[in-house]
Amino acid sequence: MEFAGREELIAALRDSDPSRREEAVYQTGVLGDASFLPALLEILRDASARVRWRVLQAIGRIGVPRDCRHTLLGLLGDESAQVRAEAVKLMGETRDPGCVQDIVPLLDDADPQVRCRTIEALGEIGQATEPVLRRLITCLGHEDYRFRMHAAICLGKCRYGPALPELVRALNDTNHNVRGFAAWSLGELRLEGALEPLIDRLADSGEFVRICAYQAIASLGEMAALSLQSALRQEDTRPDLRPLLEGLLEQARSGETDGSSG
Repeated sequence: MEFAGREELIAALRDSDPSRREEAVYQTGVLGDASFLPALLEILRDASARVRWRVLQAIGRIGVPRDCRHTLLGLLGDESAQVRAEAVKLMGETRDPGCVQDIVPLLDDADPQVRCRTIEALGEIGQATEPVLRRLITCLGHEDYRFRMHAAICLGKCRYGPALPELVRALNDTNHNVRGFAAWSLGELRLEGALEPLIDRLADSGEFVRICAYQAIASLGEMAALSLQSALRQEDTRPDLRPLLEGLLEQARSGETDGSSG
């Protein structure tokens, strides 16, 4: 179903047929034109859950206005899990710290997708209270790998140092995505206690994990270089360590040169 132009598209957003409204909403999202936002916000409380869901998706594609917190707030309690999940995702994309208190209750939502999206949104905002962050640490032991993965990412984005021991344990998770994002998060924490476990992950069976471990070690700079030098003195059977060490040393030398030139 194609609409001839802007006026026909806006008219279709108010059509009595929900399938026509849904298609019109989808097309506004594809266009990505911010001038459609007022018309979309008008039907954010549409009677059809699918239309409400599509409206939220369209807003996400166009770009979430930072001041839309109160507009989205009512949809966090929507009867549709799809709508709740999309609403909490958009609140995360605002990166507004004021949204944290609004979305934390959804960590107890009945729907697992909503709970995952809530963890993801907390990571996007990058701020959470101590009790919430400690709760996310417990998610690293969840039976569903998606919860473990999103918790690992969120703890790294929030740079929550007390999560170090649990993130190190997550480097041995059965799921390669969890291991990889645990490695990434340890790089965000930039704590010395992560170095040796990260070095071990350079020999992981999963390429994604090896890449994340490599990047995490590289982010530790000179601290990592000292540890790698020690590891190479003790063991010469890890050819993967030497190029990383050389790169870190070169990075340190470049930093010194830049500093001296200023």
